[in-house]
Amino acid sequence: MRTLHSYRIELKALLPRDSFLHVDRGSALFVSDAPRRCAGFEAARLTDYQVHEENGLLYITPIYDQAPQGAGVALNALLKSDDERRDRIIRQNLALSMRLKRQTEIRFWEKLLFEGEAGNEN
Repeated sequence: MRTLHSYRIELKALLPRDSFLHVDRGSALFVSDAPRRCAGFEAARLTDYQVHEENGLLYITPIYDQAPQGAGVALNALLKSDDERRDRIIRQNLALSMRLKRQTEIRFWEKLLFEGEAGNEN
């Protein structure tokens, strides 16, 4: 599974340098002011994303069927991390999975999270 950070890096490379890119709290995963910053910006450049423009803002969501599956990168980071970093990685991936409505991944990250919390109670 791709992380929120990896989507952000990819999008920042595709958007005009001085535009902002924020996690959206509404219907999209990200929001950007790219059309306001660059009059000739073509949203069609974002081929792996669903994009709609409204009031000079782009609302951007990955096309999930094309997004790589599996949690290998995050799991490798988990194996090399201390407890605090492990907890943060799990919570970030759980939040992203919930946002993307990926039920199998939600259950996976919840299981890891709750197993870790149960182990810390001793």
